[in-house]
Amino acid sequence: MSSCEIHAIFLKKGSNTGVINLSHRYDLNHRAEQVLVVTDRANRPLTEKRVASFTTLFGENGCGKTELMMQVCQTFSQSEKGQRLGVLYSEGGKCYLHPGEALSGWRVSPDSVDIEIVRQAPALTSIFYSSSPFENARLKATLSRPGIIDVCPKFTEGLAFDGLALCQNLHHIIEQPKFLRDAKIEVRGWISDENEAHVLVDDLLKEFDSKYPSREAIVAAVREWMQAMPKEDSVATLANLILIINNARYGKKIDIFIRRLARLISEVRAPSPPVPRWKPFVELCRETVAVDARIKFNGAQVLDFIQRLGRRLGGDVGAYRFKRKVTPGKLAEAIAETDKSGELARFVVNYDFMQFTANTLSSGEFAFLFLFAAIGSGLKQLTAADVNTPVFLLIDEGEMFLHPSWQGSYISKLLNYVEKCNLLGRKIHLMISTHSLIVAADAPPRTLFDVQWLEVNNGFGLGPKAVLTDVYHIDDFAGAYTAEKIEKLAKFLREPKAKANQEVRQIVEALADPDLKNYVNEVIRDRRSKEHA
Repeated sequence: MSSCEIHAIFLKKGSNTGVINLSHRYDLNHRAEQVLVVTDRANRPLTEKRVASFTTLFGENGCGKTELMMQVCQTFSQSEKGQRLGVLYSEGGKCYLHPGEALSGWRVSPDSVDIEIVRQAPALTSIFYSSSPFENARLKATLSRPGIIDVCPKFTEGLAFDGLALCQNLHHIIEQPKFLRDAKIEVRGWISDENEAHVLVDDLLKEFDSKYPSREAIVAAVREWMQAMPKEDSVATLANLILIINNARYGKKIDIFIRRLARLISEVRAPSPPVPRWKPFVELCRETVAVDARIKFNGAQVLDFIQRLGRRLGGDVGAYRFKRKVTPGKLAEAIAETDKSGELARFVVNYDFMQFTANTLSSGEFAFLFLFAAIGSGLKQLTAADVNTPVFLLIDEGEMFLHPSWQGSYISKLLNYVEKCNLLGRKIHLMISTHSLIVAADAPPRTLFDVQWLEVNNGFGLGPKAVLTDVYHIDDFAGAYTAEKIEKLAKFLREPKAKANQEVRQIVEALADPDLKNYVNEVIRDRRSKEHA
C-alpha cells in the first residue's frame, strides 16, 4: 500500500449518516435517498499541515465519542469483523469506497469521480490512548485486535509508564512545564532473583503437562543448577530464560527448548560429567536466544546495560539491580550515554527489565507526563511496514486532568510532538475527543465534529462565550446552582413592591461582581426609603 491516502470516514447513528472529511481533497455530499456524490474540490481549505488530518470530537457524555474512536480501530484493524465505518481512500491513483455498515445499501452518483467499491477497508495501524480509568472494560476486546497499539494507562499500583519514550522525545515537548524539568522519576533496573528461575520453568511446563510428565524432575534440576552456578552466570541465564519464556507467551514455538531441557536431565546424571552439571543448561538458554532472530539481545547484554546505566545514575550497583530517583533530563542523558542507538534500552524496557514510576506527582502532572510518554511509546512501536501507510492516533480526553492554563497549549504541544518524534507525522490522522471549551476553541479550522448531531462545526477564533453557545449549545456559563440563586434575585428586582428578605440579602452579599452588588443594594435602599416616606 505504497501510496494509500484516507480521504473520509462515514458513520451512522440511528437513521442519520455523517461524514468526517479528512483530506478535504473531495467535496462529499450524501443525499436522503442514500446516494453519495464525490467530486473534486478546486480549492482546499486551510488545514493543519503537520499531520495528515486533525479531528476534534465533542458532544455530551454518552453521545458516542469513545465509541466512534473504537469503530475507527475496528474498521482499520486486520480483521473483517466490526467494520462499521465507511471509508473513502485512494491508492495507486485510483479511488476506492468501502461502504461498511454506515453506507450499506448506498450507491455512488454517476456525477462522482471514478470510484471502485471494495468489501474491506485497508488494514492500517491505530494507536489508542484514553485517560479515563472507567473505560478499561469496554475497550479491552477492541484494543486486543491485530493492528491496534494500546497505550492507555493501566492504573496499577505504582502507575508505571514508558519513561524511555518520554526521555527519548523529551526535547520535542515545546514550552515544558517547570514540573517536567524538576520531576523525580523512579527508575528500576533489575533481573529477578535466580531463585525464581525454577518457578518460571514450572509455570511454563504446566502448559505442557501431558507431553512432559517429568515436570517435577526438570524443575528440581533447574533449581539445583541455578544455585550451583556463579552469580553472574546465574543472572545472565535467568535473563535469557525470561526472554525465551516471554517469546513463548507471545505465540513463539517453545517445544524444541522444552524437549532439549528434558534431555539434559538424563545427560547430566552421568557419574562424572565432563563439565559442571549446570553448564549445559547455561549453553541451552544462550543458544536458544541466539538462534531466534526475533530476540535481538541476550541476557548478558541486558545485564551489562543495567549495570552500566546504574553506575551512570550514581551510587552502588548490585549484581543485577538498581533503583534511583532522577529528573527526566538526567535520565535521558544517562540512557543516551549508555546506549547511543537506543535499541538495547528499548529492548530492556519492552521485556520489563526496567520500569519507571513517578508517584510524587499530582494527577495533572502525571497525566501530562504519561500522555506524551504513551504517544512516544506508540509511535516507536510502528514497524517498517507503516512507513508508507496512514496511521490513526486516537486520544480520548487526553486533557482530562490538565489545568486550564495547560489546556490552552494542549493541541499545539500534541501537533509539534507528533511531527517531531516520528518521521510519519504527515501520515498520521490525529483524532482527539474533548469536553474542554479551551481545547475546542483552539481546534484548527473546520475540525470540530459534533458526534451527537453528526455535523462539523467551526470554532476557530471564537471566544469562550461563543464556543459555549455556538459549539456546545449552552446558553450561559452559570451552572444550575448559580442560576437558581440569580433567578431569585431577578424575581426580587422584577417586582417593584417586593421586599428584600434574608435570603435575597445573603445572595447580594455573596455577589462577586461589585457593580451588580452596588446596584442591587441601591435598589434595596431606595425601596426602604420609599417604604418609610
